[in-house]
Amino acid sequence: MPAETTVLAHDADMGADAFSFSLTGRAFAPHFHPAWVLGCVLSGRRTLMVQGRTYLASAGDVVILRPGEVHACAPAGSPPFVWRGFHFRPGSTGAEQLHILAETQGAAPVFPAGQLLDELLEVHALMGGSASTAQKEARLAMALRRLGAGLTAPKRPSPPQPPQRAEPGLEALRRHLESHAPERFSLEDMAGMARMGKFRLLRAFARLTGATPYRYLESARVNHAQELLERGLPAAEAALAAGFSDQSHLARAFRARLGVTPGACRRRP
Repeated sequence: MPAETTVLAHDADMGADAFSFSLTGRAFAPHFHPAWVLGCVLSGRRTLMVQGRTYLASAGDVVILRPGEVHACAPAGSPPFVWRGFHFRPGSTGAEQLHILAETQGAAPVFPAGQLLDELLEVHALMGGSASTAQKEARLAMALRRLGAGLTAPKRPSPPQPPQRAEPGLEALRRHLESHAPERFSLEDMAGMARMGKFRLLRAFARLTGATPYRYLESARVNHAQELLERGLPAAEAALAAGFSDQSHLARAFRARLGVTPGACRRRP
């Protein structure tokens, strides 16, 4: 197996993307997705930062991330990190089922899955394939039901951290950055929207989300560009429309956050 491989399969009927990674030393910058994320760790370990809290994800674990949760990861050992993941779009059957599962299991994102990992991998192998949507949804529903029934206690952050209280104005800024991602914002602009000083904004925003305002904005641009690419827009046009300086800038941002190139997300004819 090559030192690093990344594969993306899009399943329009399921409203899902299926990611496959085999990584050695690469880290992922802080970012978020508009989709529900379900990941399966097959090999290796990663330090996973979610909303500013740190967890350890190891072989045999599953990871569940809610839409909008800022996360990043870094290697935590030398063995290759092998990952199979799903991104379920809002409104899809998978997103609805994951929402129910996450509410049942609580806020922590990392759980030991044990033998149930094999069932999730079987569903992952069906993504983008010729099986009917009904078959895929039935297999997914069964796997998630069994997963929810068999999950043990979630892994807690280390060291434990108290819940963060959102400062007034921060949520409004966060929503504005997401809905106006292609626009240019100075730190002064963002501080004005949050109704606080620049240095206070940097600290409070990072404490709330786990990312600086600029990293959050770039992740929002990646999500916007991904949507444009899936509609069929060429990468160069998607880059400019999403607020990137050029196609190379878009490619670097994609690789740092999604592990794939923009071309992997383009709609297939």
